[in-house]
Amino acid sequence: YGPLEPYASINVSGVLTGAYPVNAGTVNAEEIRGATINAIGNVVSRIGITDALISAQGDIHARYLHNCRIETFGNVYVENEIIDSQIYCSGEIKSKQCHVLASNLYAKRGIDIGSVGNSRTSSCTLVAGTEHHLLKKADEKTKKIRSVRQKIEELIEKKAALELQVKKNFQKMIELKMFHDRAKTKKETIVQEFKNNQPAIAKEKLKNMRQLISGCEKRMGVSIAALKELNQRKKTDENEIAQLESKIARLETAVQKKVQGLRS
Repeated sequence: YGPLEPYASINVSGVLTGAYPVNAGTVNAEEIRGATINAIGNVVSRIGITDALISAQGDIHARYLHNCRIETFGNVYVENEIIDSQIYCSGEIKSKQCHVLASNLYAKRGIDIGSVGNSRTSSCTLVAGTEHHLLKKADEKTKKIRSVRQKIEELIEKKAALELQVKKNFQKMIELKMFHDRAKTKKETIVQEFKNNQPAIAKEKLKNMRQLISGCEKRMGVSIAALKELNQRKKTDENEIAQLESKIARLETAVQKKVQGLRS
């Protein structure tokens, strides 16, 4: 009716169901249905196991397995049938009278079963002498580590994207400043020529010079406005980068502890 004490041995006189995940030492039950079990000892069902996910360090005993995924460092003993199931074990599948249908069996130390498949069901895969079980465990650890690091990796990617944006904005600011300075120099040159030669300059040329000065002033105004906007954007991005760096530093310690726990 509730969570059990971690890694205590469990004896169930009836059916063990999937109401709660079970972390146990040894598990003994009349029947197991829909359960998720992590056991450091044996898992024994006197009738059978259906729709279960079991990870164990000991042996698995049952009359039948239906729609199960079993991972164990020990042996697997099934009396009657294995149907639509996946078994990965570092020991041996010793089920001499067992019939296997639509299942995949991987056992490092060998497979001893009665019969396999029929013409009306999906084909079976039987593999012996390989490290599929350990490879699966390693793959699961890798996926868990990736999952643990996912949040911090997303923050690091976001920080990198902001840093790139800051760099681009700074480059744009340099280009705008150069544009502004060129316009300012050109304006000053025209103004100086206008002051020095005003009496001798024809009316049409004076009009053109005034238009050039006005155009330079407009370009300078546009570039100054754009510089202010880019500078504000740059400051906002830099503040967000600082916040992300602080958040990443806080998360890194907790993430490293979780990763070390998974690797040990």
